Amino acid sequence: MLSKGQVAIVKTHHDELELDRSIGFKIINSTRPFDDTATIDNEAELFILNTIAKIAFGLYGLGWQIALPFLKRNPRLAEGFDQRRHGPSQILAPIDIWIQAASAGESYLATAILEKFQTEKALKILVTTNTRQGFEILETFVSAKRDPLKQIYLSYFPFDKPVNMAKVVQRLAPRVTVLLETEIWPGLLLALKKKSLATTILNGRLTPKSLKHYLIYPAPFRAVAPQTIAAISEADADRFGRLFPDTPVTTMSNIKFDRISFPDSIHPKQKALLPLLGQPSNLIVLGSIRAEEESLVMKIISKLLRRLPHIRIALFPRHMHRLYAWQYRLNQSGHPWIRRSSISQPVAEGRLILWDTFGELAAAYALAKTVFVGGSLVDLGGQNFLEPLSYGVRPVIGPFWENFFWIGQEILSKQLVIRCNNWRAVTTALINDFKAPVNPDQLKTEAQTYIKARQGGTRRACAIIDDILSRKN
Repeated sequence: MLSKGQVAIVKTHHDELELDRSIGFKIINSTRPFDDTATIDNEAELFILNTIAKIAFGLYGLGWQIALPFLKRNPRLAEGFDQRRHGPSQILAPIDIWIQAASAGESYLATAILEKFQTEKALKILVTTNTRQGFEILETFVSAKRDPLKQIYLSYFPFDKPVNMAKVVQRLAPRVTVLLETEIWPGLLLALKKKSLATTILNGRLTPKSLKHYLIYPAPFRAVAPQTIAAISEADADRFGRLFPDTPVTTMSNIKFDRISFPDSIHPKQKALLPLLGQPSNLIVLGSIRAEEESLVMKIISKLLRRLPHIRIALFPRHMHRLYAWQYRLNQSGHPWIRRSSISQPVAEGRLILWDTFGELAAAYALAKTVFVGGSLVDLGGQNFLEPLSYGVRPVIGPFWENFFWIGQEILSKQLVIRCNNWRAVTTALINDFKAPVNPDQLKTEAQTYIKARQGGTRRACAIIDDILSRKN
C-alpha cells in the first residue's frame, strides 16, 4: 500500500485526478491516462502517473518563473504589468463572475454576455483579457453600458504561474469562472479546483490539432477539468469529451451569430466614397489581404485588369505595414494605381486603389459589385466574409477558412459564399459575379434567414451562468 499523501484508488470509469493539499493533487483513478484505450490496473502505475503529473505542473510553474524577467521587457506586456504579475487589486472579494476573454474576438463575446445577462440583485463581475485591443473593447463597452446591478471590473489576465494564480483565486474567490472559446489555463484551473470553485467553458472550440497535443499526456488537464462545457458544434463537443471524459459537454449556438447585423440603411461612409469611385462604381474589392498571399493576389489583379479593363479595384491589405511592399509590387507590375489618401477626384477606370485609410472597408464592400476576402488563399484560416454578405454582396474566398467553420458548411452549399480551390478559380468567380451579380436584396434576405436560424448562443450562455450561480446560493 502506498503511503498517505501519495495516491488513493477509487474505482470509476475514467481518469480523475483529485486535488490534495499535501502534494498538489493525486490521481484517484486512471483508466485512460494516455489515450482512449490505455488501462491502468495497479497501484505502481498510478503512482507513476501521479508523479509525472506533479512534475508536469512543477515544470509548468518553473517555465513561468524563468519567463517572467523576459516578459517584463516585452513592450506589448508593459501595460498593466502589475495586474499580469499579481492579478487585479482593489476588488472586494468575493466576486460573483469572472469572465476570461483572451483577445479582441473573445472580448466581443464577453460584452454580448454582459449586456444580455439579467440579474435582480447586485453582482460583482471581473472581466480579464490578455491584449490591449481586448481591454479597449471591454473598456468602451463598460463606459457606454452602465447597469447599477452589475459592478464590472476590468483587468489584464494574470500570468498563469500556478503559485501566483493560487493567490489571485484565494483573494477573489469567484463563484463561477467563465472561460471563452479555447481557453484552457492549467494554473487557473488548478487554483479553482483546489477551492472547489465552479468553472465552465462557453462557446467552446477545440481544434483537432490542439486535441492531439493535449492527448500526448492528458492527465494533468483532466486533473483540473472544468465542471461544464458548452461547445459550438458536435465535432467540438466530441473533442472536448475526449479530453475531459468526465465533464458534461453540451452544444450551443455560437455567440458570434448574435453579433451579426444587417444594416437597414446605407453605410455612413458610402456617400463620401461614391463620388470618388465614379458612376457606376464598377468596383471589385480585394479585402483583408495577408502578406503570405500577396503574390497570388497580384496574379488575380493582373488577370482581372486584363479581362475587365473598365473596372476599378480596391485593395485592402490586412495590415498597414504592408503598404510599402504593395507599392513596390504595383510599380513593378506596371498597372496604374493610386493611394486612397491621394484621391481628390473620381478614379479613372482600369485603376487600382491601394487603400491606406482606416475604417472604410465596410463602406467599400457595400459599394462593390463583387469581393474577394483574403487570408484564404494560403493556410491562414480566413478572414471575416460575413461583412460583405450583410450588404448583399456575395463574397468569394479561397480554400482555407478554418477560422470560420463555425458558420457551417451550409453557407457554401446554399451558394451564399463562393469557395474556390486556387487563385485562378477565385479570378473566374469574381469575373462571373461582376458580369452577372446576384440580386443583393435576395442574397441579403437568404443570409439573414441563415444567420437568424443560428442565433441564441448569448441567451444560452447567460442561462448556464445563471444556473451555476443559483446552485451556489
